[in-house]
Amino acid sequence: MTPNIQSTKLFKKLKIISVNVNSIIRNSRRNNLLNTMNQYNPDIVILNETKLSPYHKLEFEKYKMERRDRPNNKQGGGVAILVKKPLE
Repeated sequence: MTPNIQSTKLFKKLKIISVNVNSIIRNSRRNNLLNTMNQYNPDIVILNETKLSPYHKLEFEKYKMERRDRPNNKQGGGVAILVKKPLE
């Protein structure tokens, strides 16, 4: 998993990564994401293709998560944004 990393002078090296997780439901993909997050220590993480439904419960210890699951329990889609808790 290779994230897109961006920073801007306005936010003094705010680290943002964007990852197409292609289903974060699977443990292996969630572990890959956690490894990437531990490696880069991002302030904000943008996730595409989460493939979550409202009944999936998912939390990240150091991050607040806002997500939009695909409507009507259709397969695919879904996005999430994780913001490091001190940045809230």
